[in-house]
Amino acid sequence: MIATLALRYTVNKLKIEYIHGFASSFDTKSDKVSTLSQIGDVTGFSYDYTQTYSEIVSQLRDSIRSRKDIDVIVGTSLGGYFAAALGCIFGIPFASINPAVDPRSSLLKYCGDGTSWDGRKYNLRKEVVETYPEFSTSGGCGVILLDLGDEVIDSLETAKLLTPFYRIVTFEGGTHRFAHMQESLQHIQHTVSIAEVVYGFGDGE
Repeated sequence: MIATLALRYTVNKLKIEYIHGFASSFDTKSDKVSTLSQIGDVTGFSYDYTQTYSEIVSQLRDSIRSRKDIDVIVGTSLGGYFAAALGCIFGIPFASINPAVDPRSSLLKYCGDGTSWDGRKYNLRKEVVETYPEFSTSGGCGVILLDLGDEVIDSLETAKLLTPFYRIVTFEGGTHRFAHMQESLQHIQHTVSIAEVVYGFGDGE
């Protein structure tokens, strides 16, 4: 069932930090970044997804600290997992798109040598995957955006797991790469508009 809003919430031009998924990279010309640019200025960087959880979080923290005025963190797949973690750490609203809710399990099949979406070689070690904690649910203000046609992660299980903690928006069909970015913009704006009643902007850490 597609969640809808009674009206489109209007907010100022947002400052958005985008976090890409596993075996991907930050690309200003990607469909997601281009669509997000309709509602804000989007920044991000290509983090090293073969490092441990704490090392990746340190990279992402530095990126967010360098922009002290981030309004919302958006991430896809593994990036959605980190968007929730960083949102909870910093007290910044977030949107997790088809998030990897259990990287300790879902990343196991990628251990060893592999090739990224843009053709780069990588090596992921099992001991690195084992450093991932559970999905962050520690009082953050976020929205979980799910394509029910996700062929990689069970969207219904994700919804069941995260419904007690976050607002869930589902779309019929789609894929793990996510096919409803345009329709999601209003839900991202809405999350930013209500975040101040949950926590203050930029007050984390």
